[in-house]
Amino acid sequence: MKSKWLIVLSLFIATILSLDTFLHINKTYAKSEKNTSHIKNDTMTIGWFYLDPYFISKKSPGGANSLSGLDVQLTRSISKMAGYIEEYSYIPWGTQIKNLKDGTQHFAGTATYTKKRTKFVHFSKPYRKEENSFYVLKGEGSKFYFKPGNMSAFLKEVKEHNLKIAVTAGWAFASDEINKFISNPKNKNHFVETKGTLDNVNLLVRGHVDAVLDDRVAASTTIWKTGNTDKVEEVFLGIGVPIHFMFSKKLVSEDVVKKFNHAIDQVRNDGTYATLTQEYLFPVLLLQTIERPWFFALEAMAILALSLSGLLIAYREKFNLFGAIFIAFVSMSGSIVRDLLVNRPKLGIMLTPFYLTGILGITAIGIAIMWAHQQFLRNKKLSRKHQKHVNTSIDWGIALLEAFGGAAFTVTGVIMALIAKLHPLWLWGPILAVITTSVGAILRDIIRGKPVAILKTQLHGEVTILWGLFLSVILTWNPDIMTPETMLFWVLITVIGSFITRVVIKYLDIKAIPFNLKK
Repeated sequence: MKSKWLIVLSLFIATILSLDTFLHINKTYAKSEKNTSHIKNDTMTIGWFYLDPYFISKKSPGGANSLSGLDVQLTRSISKMAGYIEEYSYIPWGTQIKNLKDGTQHFAGTATYTKKRTKFVHFSKPYRKEENSFYVLKGEGSKFYFKPGNMSAFLKEVKEHNLKIAVTAGWAFASDEINKFISNPKNKNHFVETKGTLDNVNLLVRGHVDAVLDDRVAASTTIWKTGNTDKVEEVFLGIGVPIHFMFSKKLVSEDVVKKFNHAIDQVRNDGTYATLTQEYLFPVLLLQTIERPWFFALEAMAILALSLSGLLIAYREKFNLFGAIFIAFVSMSGSIVRDLLVNRPKLGIMLTPFYLTGILGITAIGIAIMWAHQQFLRNKKLSRKHQKHVNTSIDWGIALLEAFGGAAFTVTGVIMALIAKLHPLWLWGPILAVITTSVGAILRDIIRGKPVAILKTQLHGEVTILWGLFLSVILTWNPDIMTPETMLFWVLITVIGSFITRVVIKYLDIKAIPFNLKK
């Protein structure tokens, strides 16, 4: 009898233990399900707000709004590789931070790491970088004397000048000192929080704030696109930070974050990151670079230099007045052919009347000088040595002018390939550079009835290809290091390098490699 009771008791205990194990397993499973159950059909919610060139909303020909931009395309590529679909909604940045904390939004991009945020979000590994900068009204930048990178000195000057600064609500900056300064209630009067960069710039231009603290690329792009370049100047801070995705801890498990981290590595390794950066970020950086006065002057001088070289040729070969003007125009026609090939909405030479009036002006001045020179020498007999010296001077004048014009046009050819979003840049950059620098010289030789020298004996197109390829490779080599300053540096290196190469080739009388080796 006792043995029966012992068996019953053993069965009862075994049942209780089994039930406890089952409940424990079920509880663990349920806990695991809780972390991912909010991701239905592999769709994850994410917010966007106006931040050109990272988030751009455009109307399609049909009238519907479409969302694009560097961060949008990067997020789509990364999400797809991770096995998820992102669902965008317009949400101001400050509200996105609140949503992640409350668990009403799965993740957000364009995020700076802070220890405070780790309490309610998981951070992915960095997927790009950004710089922060400071903007004031034109003429106000001279009163700041801090060294770039020294944020203690910067904040000291903010206090001394009692500045009111526009910042995006919820934005974290690359400096912990700045973040602590903003979050300190004592400094509340120094800041005006807004929905985004466009509001920041508008407040500055209208005089409602003294300065803007923002993402450098986004702020510069907004200032440029709103036509406020002549009203605002930058005070360089010299601070940068990696950019991450943030995932709500209430909605997303760490396993999902690991998938995104792996996808970020894939996007960087397979060239997607470089391609998207080249497509969305580089045209903006380049346009900001080339719309500065120095580049306008460089391009204008290139056009005038090539026109003047055509004028010298017309003088040397005794063209009539109309022929001289025509040759001057034809000499710089490569840029027109290039713009037509890439279907540029408006030809570069038509963007401002300065180019055409400049060509006409330089032609008129050149003709006047040459006529005056001829009148001066009319009754004088020139020795053969002196005449040879004059011819040599004209020859070198043409060579130097064309060397400078070709060097500048090499850069503009590569830039147009970037603006036209032609891929790969290492192929199309040199091709457009050659078209820009060579077409005018070819047409000019055809009109003159001369052998096309750059296709036979001159080492011309090869130099353009070399330096065009150099600039194209540099621009795509490491997208993370590209800023307007670094682009300016490499543009100048290309112009100087190309000019010196052409002058050395002329001086040493180096000929092109012949196709017919027997000849």
